[in-house]
Amino acid sequence: MKIILKRINAKFANKLVQSTKKFSGKIGLAHHGLQRSGTNYLNECLWRCGNPPLNSFDEARHSPRHKHCRWYSEKASIPSFLIEQYGNNFHVNHLDELNKIANYPINTSHLVIKKELYSWLASIINWGIKCKWFTDKNNAFDNLNQLILDYDNYYNFWQNLEDRYPQKVSVLSLEKFHDNFNLIIQKQMKLGIEIKNKNFNGKIDQVDMSPLDRKKIVSRDEVLKKIEINNT
Repeated sequence: MKIILKRINAKFANKLVQSTKKFSGKIGLAHHGLQRSGTNYLNECLWRCGNPPLNSFDEARHSPRHKHCRWYSEKASIPSFLIEQYGNNFHVNHLDELNKIANYPINTSHLVIKKELYSWLASIINWGIKCKWFTDKNNAFDNLNQLILDYDNYYNFWQNLEDRYPQKVSVLSLEKFHDNFNLIIQKQMKLGIEIKNKNFNGKIDQVDMSPLDRKKIVSRDEVLKKIEINNT
């Protein structure tokens, strides 16, 4: 089914996924996370568990249904090289408000994937150089503070929602997820999501937008060393 839906308009494809959930009477699940934090892997895993996310397919980057949407209130801290794509004026105080703006059913659950900070910084810098956000490694390092602030605000927002709505929002560590795939089963059950396929072991040969031969210009150790130098 996913292969077929990928061929049509993303917004319409997501509507079909949502309609299927509504028709079956099952609780819908939306997935979230910053770029290069494992969102595409999480998406594929949820499909193979039999629970396609309501925002499976990437709509416009400024859409409230996009998995990378910056919901946090500090809009000025959206990185300057991302503001054109991800800038928005969404301000929410309650989960119901978020669901309403994104046009999710009121009982929607949310699963958020989070990569460890320094590993994420290395990954997003490599991706940013490829996407021409940065001219080179040094230019990327000049933007470290913007990246860290974006990371902190993004995950502080979702952590706050998890603290307030633990039965509807859950933040999942990518590293812990890799060490123990059963965590994704446990998280879905915690969120009231029925697991259709409990036999999937988390192994995927190839993930969308994550080529195995992607070039790595910056390593986690380099990022860590740069931050240590900046803090001395």
